[in-house]
Amino acid sequence: MPDDTITKEGGYYSITTQNNEVSLGIKNGHITFQSAKFHVTLWFRGDDEYEECWSNDLYYNTLTHNTSLMVTAPKSVVAGERITFSAVLINSDNQGSKALRARIIVFDGSGIIPLLDTNNNPITSAKTDSNGKATFTALTPKTVGANWEYQAYYISENNSHEHITNSGGHEIVNDANYYHDAESVIKTFSTIATAGVNIYLKFEVWNKVNRQFESLPSDVTIEIMEYDPISPSDILASGKTDSQGQVHFSFPDIEVISGEKPDILE
Repeated sequence: MPDDTITKEGGYYSITTQNNEVSLGIKNGHITFQSAKFHVTLWFRGDDEYEECWSNDLYYNTLTHNTSLMVTAPKSVVAGERITFSAVLINSDNQGSKALRARIIVFDGSGIIPLLDTNNNPITSAKTDSNGKATFTALTPKTVGANWEYQAYYISENNSHEHITNSGGHEIVNDANYYHDAESVIKTFSTIATAGVNIYLKFEVWNKVNRQFESLPSDVTIEIMEYDPISPSDILASGKTDSQGQVHFSFPDIEVISGEKPDILE
């Protein structure tokens, strides 16, 4: 409560104060932050003209701030490859949105295969930046399919031990407990087969008479071979040059032309 306050005309006065406390509660075995009830009593100490007196008792509650969490990711990703998720956490009170920085966001879902840190522990979270955005990278399932789920969570209990610094690098009071837990809506993405491969080739030959390179004529057969030093090489594809001496090969799946080691395409 502020120091002594002077009454204005008519004996009225007002004061403004801030309370940064909330109470602890237990819900489903976990600590939650709930409304706290506070008691206010005013006292007039009296003076030469008037006796001292006390006001009636006043009680009020403090509430945690509302939060909103949104998460996005690509709609389609190659199976077994990396995928990046982006989550944004804001304070969604009526006073206007405010980005919540330095908060831990947890990512989970059937479509998330965590990467490992240097100690081989799964990485399941990321911290928000000054814009309230957390960027998280994981692996997709190796199976081709649809409706792989992902979701993001903000749990205030996870942030209660975090040290938050202001723009000047000075530690400030951790206000993690002032904000409601939040979870994003559940979203999905699809995994697809390994990306296809397109190969464009153009052959030129050296003309000794003109002393310059010339394109192959059209309708020349070009083959892509899988080189094998022991058994006969396999023909993977065959095509003919066009009027520019070019030929195009398309493979719907790179695994068709892949092996333990790269082959020389001839």
